[in-house]
Amino acid sequence: ISVYDMWAVWHSGFMQKMAKYQINELKIFAGFYVPYLNKKQREMIKQAKLSKSKIKNKKLKSIKVNLAILGGGDVVFPIITSGVIFRTLGLFPALIVILCATLSLIGLFIFAKKGKFYPAMPFLTAGLFIGIAAAYLINFIGLKKRFMFSKSVYRFNLFNNQEVVKANLQEIQKKFPYYIY
Repeated sequence: ISVYDMWAVWHSGFMQKMAKYQINELKIFAGFYVPYLNKKQREMIKQAKLSKSKIKNKKLKSIKVNLAILGGGDVVFPIITSGVIFRTLGLFPALIVILCATLSLIGLFIFAKKGKFYPAMPFLTAGLFIGIAAAYLINFIGLKKRFMFSKSVYRFNLFNNQEVVKANLQEIQKKFPYYIY
């Protein structure tokens, strides 16, 4: 999916054409708009809100806002992946996968250049693989196991005692010493 997304965005331009068609012709888009503003634009909006409350009949000038567009697949694929991880490994590993996918998307938004199109799936896939690897690296102890499709899986138990929770946190800290204090 990531390779196709790169080809469809960078090589053929199909994704941009499809998004423009949906937005302009159909007046509906199967995805999400993520607006991002620089400091100057934020200040202009703040001033406009203040002046709008003082002067009601004055027409305000419009501000051009940059948009990042996420397709529906860019959102659904990580949800499906984390759902599979939840069913096979449990809640903590699924949360780790969700966190890594979210961080990879935030990284794309931060490092993307203005006015350029980027496929989100390669970045999300990398985040998902990192999250899955991290979930397999952490060996949670004391969590109840259940058997599903002949696999032994850890299950999150809300009623674990304090020693078990501390042991699990120490296991996470041992695997990721620079991120857990």
